[in-house]
Amino acid sequence: MRLGVLALLLLSTSPALAKLPMGLKCDPTVKIAVAEVGEVAEYEVQMGMKKEKHRALRKRKKVTPVDGCHFPDLAVGQTVVVRYTGKEVGETQVQCIDLANNNAVVEFPKSIYTVRHSSIPPYMLLPYCPDGKSPDTGVTCSKLDSQSQRASEYKAAVLGWGGNGKPESKNKQYLIDMVFDPPFHNSVPAGAKLFCGLVTRDGAIVIAGTAQYPAAAAPAAGAKAAPADGDEAAEAAEPAEKPEEPARRRRPTR
Repeated sequence: MRLGVLALLLLSTSPALAKLPMGLKCDPTVKIAVAEVGEVAEYEVQMGMKKEKHRALRKRKKVTPVDGCHFPDLAVGQTVVVRYTGKEVGETQVQCIDLANNNAVVEFPKSIYTVRHSSIPPYMLLPYCPDGKSPDTGVTCSKLDSQSQRASEYKAAVLGWGGNGKPESKNKQYLIDMVFDPPFHNSVPAGAKLFCGLVTRDGAIVIAGTAQYPAAAAPAAGAKAAPADGDEAAEAAEPAEKPEEPARRRRPTR
């Protein structure tokens, strides 16, 4: 009896773990070390009298998965980047469902991968700063102008891959990411709450994220409503107004 009361007390005081929908499970071999969200965007570097444009992951902030691999509060346009230890993840596939529509599977139109694994290059995580001033506060930058050199520096210094005079770390890390792009040509149902995950061949989730997509925009005042199904054909079948006949010229009298 005492054990039963103790169990109830533990259950009532322990924080509830969020569960993935549809009984999905996080891949137990993937150990997330650090996760960040941000937006891939341009920044400018002053080079004498000219400015150069570069790209990096900007507006970065660290996040923690709520249940091992799920990031539930992503915004449209954000990329979640994860550094993890364990075995390097092999082939994955992005799969999505709409939590606002009874977990209906969402299939993106061909060649429009709105939610995708972008394989963000490491140099985008180590922006270029010839003057030593990072384009974003709190983000480490590099004076190396070569993208490949910055990528090598990031792998050696952050991921622990070795090189650049540094030995390979016992806790070597790998990168994986997922980006929630804005909808394009109705690629996402209006108002969808997308839950998407990188799924392995074994059906496990490597990382997952949820983002709320905007509802359909209301038509502007005075705008003509789109025709319902079948109305277009009926409208096309209606004859156009008969143009007025030109006035007949009277024949001159002799």
